[in-house]
Amino acid sequence: MPDYLVYWQSFWNDVDDPAEVVHDWYTKNETFYNQIERGDNLWVVVSGGQASPGEWRLLQRIYVASRDPHLQQSQYGPYHVIGDEQQGKVFDPSLQPDFAPLLKKLRFASGNRITLSGGRIGQALQSIRRLSDSDVVLLREYAEMLKPI
Repeated sequence: MPDYLVYWQSFWNDVDDPAEVVHDWYTKNETFYNQIERGDNLWVVVSGGQASPGEWRLLQRIYVASRDPHLQQSQYGPYHVIGDEQQGKVFDPSLQPDFAPLLKKLRFASGNRITLSGGRIGQALQSIRRLSDSDVVLLREYAEMLKPI
């Protein structure tokens, strides 16, 4: 089952409390929506926000339960991925160090690493990226050190 890195660019404007984060994902990318399956994981990255501009955080791991067959009216896109709350995890971004060093270690299935730094990393995260097997190991090890909400 593939894992993907996704970027929630507007997180700090959309959510007041990370504990309110749900285990679903909406996308405008129909191709991505059609290729994901039950058991895939979406690793959600957010910026460090106003408190830590130019830094990055791991917000959550969404375990894909299914795809909603009905198009949705969402600001994030019409394609709804339903996550399994029991198998997914949400992490408090305010309790984390900068995630950028780990982001720069990721190789991705494409082999194209992130070479940008600071806030410019967001440019590299605009498109959904499939993770390599070694990337998944790194992310799982990192997530094990974080306390889930």
